Amino acid sequence: MKAEVALKITEAAAAVVMMLLVAAPALAGPLETAREQDQSFDHAILACQPDDAAALYQDDAMAIYPGAADIGIGKEAIAKLLKNFAAAFCPNEQKKAALKDVRFAATPLGADYIMIVRVIDATDKDGNHAVVRATKVIHQVGGKWRYLVDHTSVGLVSTPAGGGQ
Repeated sequence: MKAEVALKITEAAAAVVMMLLVAAPALAGPLETAREQDQSFDHAILACQPDDAAALYQDDAMAIYPGAADIGIGKEAIAKLLKNFAAAFCPNEQKKAALKDVRFAATPLGADYIMIVRVIDATDKDGNHAVVRATKVIHQVGGKWRYLVDHTSVGLVSTPAGGGQ
């Protein structure tokens, strides 16, 4: 009798564990959601498909990127910014271009908003390195996450304290 009860408990526990494992991807937290969004963006930029990156933005999104026409309001204007930004990585014939996270943080701002703060080690198509900083807000609309605000900048190379050589 005790063995039967122990077996039933074990079976029930195994069933609960299996359900949790299956449900885990559906219960992604803000960090996972934000990382997935930015990985989609990175993939589009490194694949030389800035239009695919622009598709990740809301129609009424705003973005700031390095360059002469650095502010874009609306998806069409942002697409132009992203085309200019992607030019540093494309074409990637020598396979040198890369975007690697140095720091990545995500904070929920409510049920349908997540703020992303990211520092990226960027390598352009020629192998040159730069530190890129991005602060973004993503918004869930119709079950899909889209960028609402994106401020991306290229950081300056830091010098040692005291103005070293």
